[in-house]
Amino acid sequence: MTSQEPVSSAPWASSRGTGVNAAAHDMRAASAARSTVLPAGAHFTNRRRSPVPTSKVTPSSFAHTGRTGAVPASAATGAGTGRPGGGAPESITGAGTGEPGTPESMCLRWHGRQTARHAISGPAAGHEGATARRAGWSAKLAVVSAADRGELIVELVHSGKVRDVYADGSDLILVASDRVSVYDVVLPTPIPDKGRILTALSLWWFERLADIAPNHVISAIDVPAEFAGRAVRCRRLAMVPVECIARGYLAGGGLDSYRATGEISGVTLPAGLAEGSRLPEPVFTPTTKAPAGEHDEPMTFAEVAGAVGTGLAAELRRVTLEVYRRGHGIALPRGIVIADTKLEFGRVPDGTLVLADEVLTSDSSRFWPAASWRPGRPQHAFDKQVVRDWSRTLDWDRTAPGPAIPPRIVEATRQRYIQAYEHITGSAWPPG
Repeated sequence: MTSQEPVSSAPWASSRGTGVNAAAHDMRAASAARSTVLPAGAHFTNRRRSPVPTSKVTPSSFAHTGRTGAVPASAATGAGTGRPGGGAPESITGAGTGEPGTPESMCLRWHGRQTARHAISGPAAGHEGATARRAGWSAKLAVVSAADRGELIVELVHSGKVRDVYADGSDLILVASDRVSVYDVVLPTPIPDKGRILTALSLWWFERLADIAPNHVISAIDVPAEFAGRAVRCRRLAMVPVECIARGYLAGGGLDSYRATGEISGVTLPAGLAEGSRLPEPVFTPTTKAPAGEHDEPMTFAEVAGAVGTGLAAELRRVTLEVYRRGHGIALPRGIVIADTKLEFGRVPDGTLVLADEVLTSDSSRFWPAASWRPGRPQHAFDKQVVRDWSRTLDWDRTAPGPAIPPRIVEATRQRYIQAYEHITGSAWPPG
């Protein structure tokens, strides 16, 4: 990379953890701010079974609320997404319109611990039977009732600010919601299509990065029907407890650190750089993966080596920078500057390093329009920056509960996610 201005031509999880833990209390006590719609016909099936017919199942909504203590990083490929949370009322059916006891309805709810390892089947074990066993709520089990199949259980392994991770047999289902957060607070208003855009863009990038590092994706098609388009079936990984960040431009926390010390994560940078300046070479600026309620802290390379070993630290740095360089090189001629990006990695049992979570999306990266990029000022961003800017105009202390987002800000944010997707992939949204 050079300092010149860009020019554009246009889980192996160690355990499924089915027991009730401290997360359950926090999940149940949280607000209903974090919700995502579950389409009609919601059901969960093992990938080796045939899908459940959906023609006689009423719509449902699925609400996850609040924050909890973190689960171990080895629990899921989504462990680094962050600030676990979740919870739900005893039964949820289509925005209050469902009738949980009727034959043609479906009911999604948190199930009692007594059935933690058992799928309940048959009419006798329907809504009423399950309701009678509601002692000892577990925030880690979601139960779906379908008239023609009884109930199927899928385990909620991890719930982050944006993503939820479910165990389905030996695989995991990583689901991207439409939730949006600023300053570590999930706001009550979703951004329509956001989860689908993030999923589609990640899959697009995974294909183009496969020669750099293997990824966690098993299938984007073999997922529960209610999550189609916003979920991937993926491998269980032992997650690396480091946020791997590559920076090619000076912005955000990197800019703050540079102004204070002249360096980022122990990497000394040239004097005289301004906001938005392109760095002489991309740099590896990792951070910790902080527990819920805390902020990630910068790490030096030596600190990463001390945490995971010198060999793995070197491999994390090499792959992170290679992914960034590849992504930057692809996106720039398409009109997008990738200023920086955050990556998550895990390992399979033989020790192979695997690229996980999302990759090079508007939530994990800073995307700027190449045509208008200029150092020395803030840049237009194809991400949720418009939400951050709006929130700064409010009398809000940046703690939960967050403010509702007005419709004009919701639509402006949605359009920025769409624009990033269309610029990078060259395809219109929604995909044909």
